[in-house]
Amino acid sequence: MLLITLFACGGPSTSYTGHNTYEYVALDGTRTWKYTNESMGFDMVVEKIDTQKIDNVEIITLEYSKFDPQELLGSIKWSSDSLEGILIHGYETTNGGMDFEEPVLIAEYRMVPGEIVTTTTDGVTFTSTFEGVETCPNDWITDGDDWNCLKFTVEDDGAASTFPFVGEWWFANTWGASRFVSPNGPFGSSSPWVLSQASWQE
Repeated sequence: MLLITLFACGGPSTSYTGHNTYEYVALDGTRTWKYTNESMGFDMVVEKIDTQKIDNVEIITLEYSKFDPQELLGSIKWSSDSLEGILIHGYETTNGGMDFEEPVLIAEYRMVPGEIVTTTTDGVTFTSTFEGVETCPNDWITDGDDWNCLKFTVEDDGAASTFPFVGEWWFANTWGASRFVSPNGPFGSSSPWVLSQASWQE
């Protein structure tokens, strides 16, 4: 599989009007990611498996699985574009799942640090905060400078949340999540999942 490292260490895409957030959740082509976690007993692989187009929005399903031996843990439906920004349309885990009546907004297509977006859907209110630009070291690119990422904190209003996307996300330009902390669901952990490998093929 073709491995691409161009742009991996590039700085944030920004202007005086903010950061183009959608460039940090790249879902084009054929993609896989692999993550390690110091407190879990397994590595995790994330794979793009499906694309749907609904109302001119491309919805991408990413599957999250244990690695070697591979065991499916769940999936999340993402979209990311220059009109709608970053959205989550649904999820599935071993404990259940749902397609949201109104997709959960993670980021407007362009934002400045400190901005907050809110979505109320299916009886739950989600809040996503763009914390700012932070370094986001990983275990894949180790021979250069640390990457710069856009950090988002995603919260809900439930006391017993099971949503696997609630947590902290560090998105790297053209690559997606360099690190993330998702305390809920079958791959939930209070320590970060750290990128150890990624691949992209056109």
